[in-house]
Formats: sequence, C-alpha cells, structure tokens
Amino acid sequence: MTIPDAGAQQLCPACRRAVPAGGRFCPSCGSAQAGSAPAAPAGIVRFLPWIIAAGATFALVLVLLKPGSVAPAAVPAAPASQPGTAPPDLSTMSPAERFDRLYRRIITAAQSGDQATVTQFTPMAIAAFGMLDTVTVDARYHLAMLQLHVGALAEAQSQADSIKRENPEHLFSYVIGAAVARWNKNDTARDAAYREFLKRYDAQVATRRPEYLEHQAMLEEVKRMATAGKTPS
Repeated sequence: MTIPDAGAQQLCPACRRAVPAGGRFCPSCGSAQAGSAPAAPAGIVRFLPWIIAAGATFALVLVLLKPGSVAPAAVPAAPASQPGTAPPDLSTMSPAERFDRLYRRIITAAQSGDQATVTQFTPMAIAAFGMLDTVTVDARYHLAMLQLHVGALAEAQSQADSIKRENPEHLFSYVIGAAVARWNKNDTARDAAYREFLKRYDAQVATRRPEYLEHQAMLEEVKRMATAGKTPS
C-alpha cells in the first residue's frame, strides 16, 4: 500500500509546518500552497462508493466529543478485509479517493479499539489530505476528526478556523471548536462554541448542505449536548 512520499517535505508559508513535497494544501492549517488550485469554498467531495453506515462516523464523533469514552460495539463497521487478501494499492487512486479510503479505514479501526491501525494510517491520511486538488468543508471536518483522535488539537482547531474564514455561519467550525475545547477541558471555550452553534443551527440545517445531510446524526447529537449544557449568552 503506497501513498505519495511524505518523507520529502517543504514548509507551509502560512504556519511554517511541514508539508509533504508536492502537497497542494497544508495538513496543519489547511492553507493552499504555492501553485496549487484554490480550495472550493463549500460542498462535499464525491468519493467512490466505499461509504460505510452513517452510524460509524457518528460513533467516532462521539468518541472525539467525549474523551475517554468508547464507541458502542453495536455500531456497524465497514467490512474488514479477508485474511490473506492484499490491501488496495492507494497509489492507483486519486488524492480524494485515497484520503477518503484512509479516513474510513481509521474510523473502522477506532470503532473496534484498534489503536495500532489508527496510529499507522493517520499520518498517511494527513499526507493524502495535503495532496488534494481542492479542499472542501467536509474534507477539513474529516481531517480535524482524525487530528483530534491522535491529540493534534492545535491542528484540528486550524481546520475550524479555516472553515470559519470561508463561511462564519458553518456549523462544522463550532463542532470542531467545541470538541477541541472539551479535550482541553476548557469549559468556557466549549460553552461559547455551543452558543454559537445553537444560534446558527436552525438556519444552517435548513440549507440542506450535502455535508449536513451526511452528518445529520452527528449534528443532532451536538445540538442535544449543546442544549443540555446551555449557558446564558
């Protein structure tokens, strides 16, 4: 299983973090690199049909929003490769396909408590993100979820900030921000993110953005958590 060489690196001019050679976007702050195509402002990357049940993504989000918890074993996972079956050659896939395939594999591993696979494949997924032709809000959200899962809190917050710069109303910015605050045990920042999320929830859900429809269960759960811990604005 191969991906573009992440050994050779360059520095992002925005945040000065390492970017895989040839990467079009910085995996840390999401900034477009010199000579890359501009990032799409919104929408969702359309991937090949490897999509697992929505409950799998939902379960991972709950793990990320509730540090120390374990995803329920009953949530359906993507089918595992049969013993002795060679893994797919990621080098034959487009950057978007590669990032999605790795993301789904990591989610499935996280569900089952397979931290070794999470640790092995997360750097590959982050490198694949840097090679994307365009970065959508959905891709930034997926990257932030992976970064949170390995404790890269500053990098995850950078994805929230990038989403907010493109669209200050987008719910994913506040979802990520609240998750980062929970991991940092910063109740003030968490409550502030929840308030901003709730202010925008009804109007944003009514837009029926593709990424909202895909992550509907997650958004409803965050709303429930935000409402339960609601503080005066």
